Amino acid sequence: MKKGSILLVSTFFFIFSAWSGPIFADASEAEKVAHELLEVSGVTKMGTQITAQLIKHQRKNMPDIPEQFWSEVAGTLKSDGLNKKIVAVYVKHFSIEEMKTIVAFYKTSVGKKYLQKLPEITQESMAVGRIWNREVGAQIAEKLKTADLKSMKK
Repeated sequence: MKKGSILLVSTFFFIFSAWSGPIFADASEAEKVAHELLEVSGVTKMGTQITAQLIKHQRKNMPDIPEQFWSEVAGTLKSDGLNKKIVAVYVKHFSIEEMKTIVAFYKTSVGKKYLQKLPEITQESMAVGRIWNREVGAQIAEKLKTADLKSMKK
């Protein structure tokens, strides 16, 4: 295997490693609440699933790599490095009370339904966005046909 591929894989796994892990006893209250927010909102679980999908994708793209390697890599992706960084982002943007309010919402029946429906809503919204993008592109192209661009440059 080429050195560049090894470096790419190493970098890839370093960046996407570790979506879950324990809360350390010395973590601030804000970090603890942010961690709870990631848990209740499914971000931690989603990160674990994404990591598994990334490994599966890399296995497919590199069939010559032994299964043992992938098993070992999967076993090392359990530190909480990335999760801690995401917690820091939440702490930066939300107060403790705001995060507690969001956590409380996600624990309600409506919050749970929102989280359950969010992937489907996101997928449908992206499809709507793609259609809208084509429509706007067509409108711009039509306006370009009749626009006097030279007079606009003055």
